[in-house]
Parts: sequence; structure tokens; C-alpha cells
Amino acid sequence: MAWLQRELGVLSKPQPGGDPFAARRGEPRTFIAIWAAYLFGATLVSIGSAGAAGLLSVEVYRPAARVMLEAAAFGILFVWPLIRLSQAAPERPLRAFMIDSLIVALPVQIFAGVQALPWMAAWPRDVVGVMGGVLGAWSLLVGGVLATYFIVGASRSLPRWVMMALLVALGVVGPALSVLDVRVLDRAEADACDAWMMTSPLSAVFEVTRDRPWTGATAAVGDGHRLALGVTLGAAGCVWILAAGFGLARGRGRAGESSLD
Repeated sequence: MAWLQRELGVLSKPQPGGDPFAARRGEPRTFIAIWAAYLFGATLVSIGSAGAAGLLSVEVYRPAARVMLEAAAFGILFVWPLIRLSQAAPERPLRAFMIDSLIVALPVQIFAGVQALPWMAAWPRDVVGVMGGVLGAWSLLVGGVLATYFIVGASRSLPRWVMMALLVALGVVGPALSVLDVRVLDRAEADACDAWMMTSPLSAVFEVTRDRPWTGATAAVGDGHRLALGVTLGAAGCVWILAAGFGLARGRGRAGESSLD
């Protein structure tokens, strides 16, 4: 229990002096600034370009909103891990990536939630709810994977580029398989969820929010989309439990080594 408290910062003490290389250590305030700047830039490029042209109708705004959410998904899966994998390993991986997951997920939830407003994308609430859930679940999943890597993989000298390559594969394999699926869908199947598209946040944005005019709504979600969301949340929970278990084992190992000194 003492190890878990240390990981969460309950027993941490302020260090004397200060580290002039806080960004290298992954100091949270620096990451907050970087993430906020990234989301602002994504909004400016996607939504700002439509506004500059004076095209603010809902029909024109929706594609821009998809691009903005796609940029957020790209940041969750690629930009965030790239930043953290280029920095020094955090002293408390569980604490560091719990904080990171909140920093990443909360503003994205706001981005997704406001799209239900009639003067925004005017998507149905269940569509916006699933979209926000998918991005939040992937934030937790990626955070758990990074925490596990810095607890286990880094200590076993697993190269960081391998970890980044695995995340890239995680993001592109599912959509690639969806593109290679050459089945001709009938009208009933076209209303269904493309399971391969839901295996990556990059493609899930388009799968959840794509136009389905035959449903009588601007977009629609079904049981398949909710099931995919549940699977992603379950995977995120399992990864965090795994990270906590490995961390606890590492903490006990360090305690045993200290007792032998």
C-alpha cells in the first residue's frame, strides 16, 4: 500500500532546488501547455478555415468538426506517446500517466460534447456520447499502455521506437483491414457498425459520425458501436490493472533489495 501511495504522490515530498530540465522529465504543466497548443492548432486549421471562408452552415461545419475530432484522435494515439517516449522515464509511471490521461481526455470530451448543439454539428446526443466515450476510452487505453511500458518494458531495455511502432500498428491495422474488405454491403448491412473501423480512434471518428441519411438522422449509432466502446473500455481497465500489478511487484522487489543493503 505504501508503494501505491508513493506512485500516486501521496507520500511525495518537494525536492529542494529545482530542475531546469523539467520538460525533459515530463513535468505535467509543460505537457498541459503542449496539449492545449496542439488542440488549439487543430481547431484553428479545421474550424477556422471554414469560418474564414464564411461557410458556417451546419452542412459545411460537420466535415470540419470531423477533421477536428480526427486531429484529437491522432494526438491521443501518436502525438502524446511521441512526446512521452522522447522524455526521461517518469519516477512514478502510474501517477504520471493517470494525470496525463486526464489532461488528454477532459478537453477532448468538451470538444466532442458541444457538437450536439444545434449551432455546432447538431449530431444526435447518442452519437456525441459514443464519440466522446470512444476518445475517452482510447485516452485511458494509451495511458495504461505507456504506464505499463515504463514500468516493465523500459526496465527490460525494450527500445522506445518499438513501443511507438506498436502504437502506430494499433492505429492503422484495423482501418487497413476495413479498406481491404471488399464485401458488397446491402442496405441493411450499411446501417450496421464496421467493426474494423472501431478498432482505432482514427477511423472510429468517421465511423461514428458518418452520414446515414436513410436513418432519418444526420448520424446514428447502434449496438455494434456501443459494444466496441465497451470492449475498448474493458481493454483499458485490464491494461491499468496489469500496470498496477507490475508496479506493485516492482515496488516489492525494490523493498526487498533495500532490506538486503
